[in-house]
Amino acid sequence: MLFFIYGNDSIAKKKTKEQIMKSFEKEDTSLVNFDDTNITVVNIQEYIFSNDLFGKKFIVIVDNAFLDEEVEDFAIKNAKEIKDSENIFIWSEIADKGEGVKALKKNAEKFFEHKLTKKEEKKFNVFALTDAFANRDKKSAWALWQASLASGAAPEQLHGILFWKVKTMLATNSIGKFKKEELKNISSELINLFHKSRTTGFELETLLEQFILETL
Repeated sequence: MLFFIYGNDSIAKKKTKEQIMKSFEKEDTSLVNFDDTNITVVNIQEYIFSNDLFGKKFIVIVDNAFLDEEVEDFAIKNAKEIKDSENIFIWSEIADKGEGVKALKKNAEKFFEHKLTKKEEKKFNVFALTDAFANRDKKSAWALWQASLASGAAPEQLHGILFWKVKTMLATNSIGKFKKEELKNISSELINLFHKSRTTGFELETLLEQFILETL
């Protein structure tokens, strides 16, 4: 079974993902998580066809895997197999177009589009913030970070957008003023920050602001 969520509104996407997971809470399931940092074609193949030894279904969370071209190509060619799997795939992508998106939309049990409106994008200074970050412009990035928060953007949303920007820079080799290894470390640090905010009580807003000031 396949549920597909796409678009650049990370907060709405997260809520939809949680709602889908909640709809299966009475079933005997095991949860596995993959994103573009750890997903492989072998992973997908394994969970398309495998079941737990005790008959449990797997809920397979996949986030932004299309940053890996090999994974996207596999999804395009095997979308029907993913749909027909006994396991439950909840697949989320920030992209809203492309062959991979078309294939999963066509084969999904349900698909959900969550895109920021043009007004919201302008309000949150989304692309201005990511461009300032990519250009290593600390002063502008910090000012735009503050303006985005003041306009109502959630720290989780801004974290998702910055993470997507870094992964896109790596995937397209458009590393700008960064070294490739440095961007890989930044990507890992963004993941760590998110988990730290969930497990230690530190606010994501504070962690991200410190991250921007120290990284750029």
